[in-house]
Amino acid sequence: MTKKTFIMRGKERQEFLEYFARLGGISSNGPDGRMLFKGEGWMAEIGPQTVYMLKTIAFPEVEVTIEAEDKVFEGMLKDYRIRFLTAGG
Repeated sequence: MTKKTFIMRGKERQEFLEYFARLGGISSNGPDGRMLFKGEGWMAEIGPQTVYMLKTIAFPEVEVTIEAEDKVFEGMLKDYRIRFLTAGG
C-alpha cells in the first residue's frame, strides 16, 4: 500500500467529495468532520475545509489523503493530479 497526503489550496471541499464519489467510492463519515471514501483497492480521506490567508486573499484549503494498492496508486495519482491541476498567473 502507498499513502500520500496533499494540502490542496484554491479548490472547494465539495469538488474533492464529488471527484471521489464519481470514482465509485463509498462514502462514510470519519472523525473530526472528515469524509472517507473506499473503492476497489483504494481509500481517500478528505478533511474539513479551512481558510489559508495570503496577505488579504483567502483561499480554501483541504487536506486530502489517498491510500491505494501499489498497482492502483500510480494511475489514480496521475488522474488526480490532472483533475486538480492549477497554474498561477
